[in-house]
This record gives sequence, structure tokens and C-alpha cells, in this order.
Amino acid sequence: MPYFDIVTKDDYASIWYMTNTPYWNVGSFDPNRPTIVMLPPLHLDSTWLFPQLDDPRLHMNYNIIAFDTRLTGQSRCRFSGRYDFWVQAADIAHAFHHLQLPPAHIFASEVHSYAALRLAALWPHLCLSLTLCNVPAQCEPKSSLDQTDELCQLWSYAEDLETFEYGNKVLLEQNAGPRTPMTPSELASVNVPVLILQADQNHMYPLANAEVLRDSLVGVPGGARLFSVKSSSGFVTIMSSSIVNQVFSKFLLTQPHARSDLNTTKQSLRDAMEPALSRLASFKVDSSILTRDPHSPLSFSCTPLEQAQAQEAKTAAYAKGQRKAFSPLGADGRPLRKFSERKDHWLDGGPDGYSYADAKLKTIPEEHQHGSGKRRPKTGSGRPGTTDHRPEQQWDIVEELDSPTEPTSATSPSILGRNRRGVIGTDQNIVKSSMGKVVSAHAGIPLPRILR
Repeated sequence: MPYFDIVTKDDYASIWYMTNTPYWNVGSFDPNRPTIVMLPPLHLDSTWLFPQLDDPRLHMNYNIIAFDTRLTGQSRCRFSGRYDFWVQAADIAHAFHHLQLPPAHIFASEVHSYAALRLAALWPHLCLSLTLCNVPAQCEPKSSLDQTDELCQLWSYAEDLETFEYGNKVLLEQNAGPRTPMTPSELASVNVPVLILQADQNHMYPLANAEVLRDSLVGVPGGARLFSVKSSSGFVTIMSSSIVNQVFSKFLLTQPHARSDLNTTKQSLRDAMEPALSRLASFKVDSSILTRDPHSPLSFSCTPLEQAQAQEAKTAAYAKGQRKAFSPLGADGRPLRKFSERKDHWLDGGPDGYSYADAKLKTIPEEHQHGSGKRRPKTGSGRPGTTDHRPEQQWDIVEELDSPTEPTSATSPSILGRNRRGVIGTDQNIVKSSMGKVVSAHAGIPLPRILR
């Protein structure tokens, strides 16, 4: 699998990515097509971008690369409480440098939209445009934080797979996180075309959030565009992918065509990161940021020290006993079963009261269905000059059938009973010796009543 590594004195991360090329690498990019960089939905990895990667409107016309964050998917990292959206934006900038990516269109959803905005604010030369889906509020209310903390407790300390899946379902419906909002000057520094796609009936991501963000992006040429998606889902990139992809592809057609020639200039990492570090210092009015190591993405962190220590303490509490805890994931890091397969077990009864496996019943073609087990007689002579072109021998095709997908009907037992031989049941009473006299004297009375 393709990775790129970030190794510094205070940080380590191995970021996993995938592309729409046959070999999942950047070297197979078509230089005549523009490039799209995609960030995964909230709590999910880059494999959940398949509606965009498989859409021919995007797949056939653009080079697409999707990244896992360092906390999701197959990426690996040494956790730090200093991780925030500024660090995530720096991770993407490191990907541009190490993979020699050309300037690209950025596609992000949910909270990762603010990582894309920070990328455009610090590295504007890397972004051709921004497309943001279901933008949340920059700061969630405390009630949302309390609910999310309770859900994380259920999610992290699940006792079995069913509890874990229930926690996942609830957590994905209601999610929030403590975030530091971008200042008006930081938002005004974004000067690339921006498209915002927002569900019109979602309570977690109301349309008002997108309208506030649109009005704050005063530096966007022509103003940011807002499109309302007729949906109530939080994951519009998955549940409403068709309309999202259509609007996104039409938006890209309005942008100037850009080639995807790999950046082969031998620019050092320091030269690529120092200007962005200077811009961040000017945004925060903090000259101490200039003294940080430009090689490390953690140098771009704006998380206060107290909050970073609190995040590390909470993570240590969650990780306690992790090696001995129940894990719903296999050796490859993927779930042992799909969420849609949670009911596919013979122990779980269906709505009709029966329990049976979810198997498909194979049907035999009509030409192979014979009334008897004998060979079907030939209708022709099989000699040259006749109209019968079938082979001389016709053999019955025996096909093994799986278990049926539905229980038998109520009349099946009576039909089968007609063909059943008369047998002696195992519960028939066999009485011998003197007990036989007692039974014969009380003929017609059941044996249990005699023995009382």
C-alpha cells in the first residue's frame, strides 16, 4: 500500500493514500488531466470516497488522490495532544512536497473542511479551488460536546460487537469536537474559488453554518458559491453522492484547465514550509512561531499547552488496557463483518419467528429440470442430414443447492407425511414382566396416570 512518512525529532506519522490509477501511485497520473485531492468524511477513511472515485464524471477526467488522516484508516502515527486542523493542513502540504504533486482542487467534507481552508490560507499556491461539503459550525455548543463525550464512552468501552456497532451508529449521527475558530483575517486570506455543498435539512449541519462561512470568505474571487442539497443526511458525499458529484464536476468545468506535471524542482522542505510558518505567525501575532522547526507538522499547531496536555491525558485513559480489550477489527484493521450483516446468523430469529442462514437458492434451468432421474430420450436419430443437432447422449446435470432463504410453508409437513414410512417412535413405551399385567388391567388409561 502507498504511504509517505513524516519523521522529525518530535513527530512521526505514516500517511496512507490511494489514487484512481491502476497501480495506486502518483507516477501513473495523466499530465493532461487536472488533479483532485480528497479528504475523507468524518470518522471514516478514504475508502468511503468510493462514490467519487468510481464516478465516471470524475474518474475519467481527473487524477484523484485521497488521503487518510493520521488518526483514521491505515495511517499510523505517534499521538500528540498538539494535533489540530493546522497540523492536518501541514500533513497535506508535506504530501504535496514528498509526492511532488502539482497544484490541485481540494475536496473535503464535515470538519475536514476547516483543514482545507487552513491549507488554502497558508499554502495558496497549492490550491486551485476548494469544495466543502456539509460545513459545521466553527465552535460547537457545550450541549453537543457533552453528548459526544458520552457517546465516546460507549464507543470506546463497548463490551461486545453489538454495543460497538450501536455506538458507531449513534456517534455518526451526532458528532462534535472542541475546535478553535479561524479568525476573520485568516478566512479573508483564502483567495481561491470556493464551492460549498450543504444539506438543507440536517440538524447537525444547518444551512446557516454555510451561509456564515460564505459571507466570511471575502477574499474569494466572485464570492463563494453555495449550493443547497435536498438531503437530511450528514454524509452527503455518500448518501447523496450523485447530485454532489454532478455539481462538483460542473464547478470544476468552470475553472481554468490545469496540467498535472509532477513538480520536479529540487526545493528543500525548509524552503517549502518556512513561508507558511511566517504567514501563521502573522495570523496569530506570535513571533515565537518563527523559531519552530519548519520540518515538523506539529510546529504549525495552535493548540494551547493546557488543552494539549488534557487531550494526551484523555487519550491515555482511553488507551488503558487497550491490548487486552475486545476489538471488533481483524488483523488487517477492518471490521470482522459488515454492519449490514449483523442479522445474518442462524441464532437471530426473523420477523416470522424462524431462524435460518441468509443463503441464495440456486435455480436449475428448465432444460435441466427432468421429471425423473432417467436420461431424456432423443427426438432425432442423431445421424448426419437430420434436424437434430444435439449430442447423442444427454446426461442429467446434478447441482448442489444451498440452504433455502425462506422457511417451508405450513402445508409442507402434511405433504411429506404421506410419503413417510411407518416407524416406531423412540418415545413408545415398552412394558414387560409383571408390569404388563398392571397395564393390561387398566387398558385405555395412559401409563403416566397409572404410575402416579
